[in-house]
Amino acid sequence: MENASNTWQWLDPSHCKRTVTRAGMFLLAYEMLKSTIVDNVKDFYLSGIADGEFTYSPEYEKRVLSKSKHVFEASLLWLAEGGAITREDITDIQKLREYRNTIAHEIPKVLFETPGGIDDAMIRRAIEHVRKIDRFWGGIAADMDPRFDGVEVDYEGITSLRTMALDYIAQVV
Repeated sequence: MENASNTWQWLDPSHCKRTVTRAGMFLLAYEMLKSTIVDNVKDFYLSGIADGEFTYSPEYEKRVLSKSKHVFEASLLWLAEGGAITREDITDIQKLREYRNTIAHEIPKVLFETPGGIDDAMIRRAIEHVRKIDRFWGGIAADMDPRFDGVEVDYEGITSLRTMALDYIAQVV
C-alpha cells in the first residue's frame, strides 16, 4: 500500500510545489557550478578583444582543452591540477551532472515517481562545490590584486557573490 501512496503523492499540492521549487533550485545551483567550472577557467585565459569578440590565449587550448574532448571534463581536470578541487570532487560533480540530467530531462518521473522528490543533499553538495571553486578563484584574485600586497588574506573566508546568492535563494525556497 505504501507504493500506491507514493505514486499519488504528487497530488498533494505541498509535495508538487516543493518538488518543482527544489528542482528549480537544484538546476540553478548546478548551472552556477557549471559556470564557475567552464566559464571561469576559460576567462582565466582571456587575452583581449578583437573585432568585438573575446580572444583567448593559445594556452587555453594547450593547458585545458587538451585534457579531454569535453570542455566540462577538461576544465574539471585543470581545476584539480591547480589544487582547486580533488579527484573525489570530480567524481561527485559528475554525479551531480547525472542528477541534473535526470531532473532536466525526466522531471515528470521525478515529480510523479520519486518518493520525497528532489534530494536536498544534492542541492547542498552543488552549492558547496560552487563555494569551494569560487573560493579558489577569489584566492587568485586576491593574490593578483596589489591592494592585498602585505595583507594576510583569510582564504577560507572568501565568499563570492554567486555563493551568497545561492545561499540566500536556498534559504527562501
